Amino acid sequence: MWTYPQAAVAAGPDNDRRAGSGRAAADDGRMARANRQIRMALDQHVDRIDARTRRRRRLRAIDRGLDRIEQLHSRDIMSGAEFCRSLVERIAGECGATPPPPVRLAATSYHLHSALLLWQEAVLDEAVPQRRLHPDLGREVEEVGIHGRARRTGATTRAPRIA
Repeated sequence: MWTYPQAAVAAGPDNDRRAGSGRAAADDGRMARANRQIRMALDQHVDRIDARTRRRRRLRAIDRGLDRIEQLHSRDIMSGAEFCRSLVERIAGECGATPPPPVRLAATSYHLHSALLLWQEAVLDEAVPQRRLHPDLGREVEEVGIHGRARRTGATTRAPRIA
């Protein structure tokens, strides 16, 4: 059976890493630099995951607050400042972030609903900056036919993925 010829490796300071040669030190330097780059890349990856998790947690807390307000409004109940303060405190606790001033200063549930929608929009813009480049996907389906099927009348691009 034929095999590839093996290169002869002479023993000496250039080929022995334990000898402390200049070549071994250069190899160690390259390995240390590669290891630093790997650690930096892993740290950046973990930071991106943490930021994404914080944004998603914030969005879920805002959504729950909006749902609570919409439940009240669907029963024709408008709540005042005390309800708004307690809901804002709950949202702030859930999302781990300080709400913007319009949310904190809302006097009625209607004002709070509006402020939460604006905050939600800002968080979504932070998560997916390119989402503003897409057409308004809400206008995509404008009419419902006789059989309950939607007619597409607008853009057909897909919504961007939330990071």
